[in-house]
Amino acid sequence: MKKQSSVLVGGVLLATALPMSAAQLVGLWEFNNAGNLGEATVGTDLEINGSAPTYSASLADGGATSLTGVITTTQGVGNHLTATHGIGANGGGSFTNAYTLVFDVKRPAAGAWRSFYQTDLTNSNDAEYFTRSSNNTLGRTTITYTGSGMAADTWMRLVISVEAGSSYETYIDGSLFHTHSAPGVDGGYALDTSKVLLFADENGENNSLDIGMVAIYDDALSAAEVAALGGVNSVVAVPEPTSVSLLGLGAVALVFRRKRQG
Repeated sequence: MKKQSSVLVGGVLLATALPMSAAQLVGLWEFNNAGNLGEATVGTDLEINGSAPTYSASLADGGATSLTGVITTTQGVGNHLTATHGIGANGGGSFTNAYTLVFDVKRPAAGAWRSFYQTDLTNSNDAEYFTRSSNNTLGRTTITYTGSGMAADTWMRLVISVEAGSSYETYIDGSLFHTHSAPGVDGGYALDTSKVLLFADENGENNSLDIGMVAIYDDALSAAEVAALGGVNSVVAVPEPTSVSLLGLGAVALVFRRKRQG
């Protein structure tokens, strides 16, 4: 949604049309502190359940991309992270029905089931989003799988934008990757109003992923907003408010701090 705004620069009032969103960044974890892997840049520290992920000061993919501050998740039913988002009930239901998850992620190798998030805090059923073992597609049967698979040993920015009852879309490096079947309001894809499990699955289909960053927004980001976030390869600074208005990129993108490449 375009919204007209203005900013005072050098005594001159400038009007700009910024892509504004009601979405707020409620959690950002960049994994820059080896002594506290769950440290939050925005929001609440992650809770580490079971065996902790391993930490790498930097980790390259098969090409030229290397991220600093990376965790590698540990496979196992009891091994996962708990993220506190505190979004509350939204989207017309009693649970969190509208949200966006962002991952800077690398799948270490082809094959093996790997999970991204689990809405059941008891971890007693399947996770909500996987990369599949047989063909490396993304999704789950209940919402359909993507038509193409997730590349192995390649850093990418995966964005999952959900508005239960309306849409479930995934993006890679700022571009639409797949439109899944929309889940129902207050169904299995609605988050608990306060927390969500990351990289969890009830029967061990959570083989390792390399993670450079995780973020959570309290609403479904639009295609334009996701495009403004861009891909994992670029670096986005955090300009002062005046610069945000002058650049016209939208606050939802520029609040985001991207990893620096090694």
